[in-house]
Parts: sequence; C-alpha cells; structure tokens
Amino acid sequence: MNNELNTRLVEAATRMIDYLDRDYEITQKHESDNASRIVWLVAISGFVLVNLPNLKGNSLPSPYYLPWIITAMIGVATHWLYRSVNAKDLRLFTIKREQYMAYILSGSENATLDTLNNINTNQTEELKVAANDLSRTTRLTWILETATVVLLIISFGLILLWFPLH
Repeated sequence: MNNELNTRLVEAATRMIDYLDRDYEITQKHESDNASRIVWLVAISGFVLVNLPNLKGNSLPSPYYLPWIITAMIGVATHWLYRSVNAKDLRLFTIKREQYMAYILSGSENATLDTLNNINTNQTEELKVAANDLSRTTRLTWILETATVVLLIISFGLILLWFPLH
C-alpha cells in the first residue's frame, strides 16, 4: 500500500513538471504582453513630446511637458524591470523544475508527500529565496506600471485642459 502511494506521488510530480512548463510558458507570454504595452506608452509620450510644440506653437508652458517626460522615464524603468522579472521567473522555474526532477529521480521508495508539498508551495530554502525575490520585483514593476498609466492619463488631462483655455 505504501509503495503504491509513493509511486503515485512520483507520477504526480511528473505531471506537475508538465503543468509547471505550461505555466511558465503562459507567464512569459503575459509578461511579454505587459512589456509591449509599456513600450507603447513610452512611444505615445515621446510622440507627444516631439509634436506638442507644433500643435500650439511654443506657447505651452514647460510644466505641461513635465508629466510626459516623467511618464516616459518611468515607462523605460518599468520596461527594464520586466526584463528583471523575466530573469527571476526563469530562476524560480529552473529551481522548481530541478527539485521536481530530483524528487522523481530519488525513486518511489524515497517519495514523501511532505517533500512534494514543500516543492509545490515554494517551502524549500532555495525556492523561498527565489519566490520572495520574484515577488518583490513583480510588486515594484506593478507599481511603476500603474504609475506610468496614471501619469499618462494626467498628462492627457492637462493637455486637454490647456488647449480649450488658450
């Protein structure tokens, strides 16, 4: 009975590798889409900065340019952080996959539910460090992405307020 349970645990670990591979693929696609969105926001900000003087002559006060400049700068920083998130996600994926493989290779006689559960929930020491590092970077990236979008909206709002008044 115990041997059958251990064999099933090893089979479950094998299926979890397949799930992990698919999850990583989806995550990378999602992060790539996010980075592309940020590139577009930076491009919009740059386009406005280049063309704004031509729309209203040179009468636009310089404080109206500042939100566009800050939006572009934060957008570039966010895009760079997405690269860091991808690298840290790859690190977590690799460590987790290696631990699953080691679990499978140890054989059914050494398989325990606790060990498998620790890998699944990032409770091994290596996984804890990698997961926490990824979480911190992801949180900072999300904050900067949100700031980029909010500043872009504020920038458009300021321009929309300026043009009808002058």
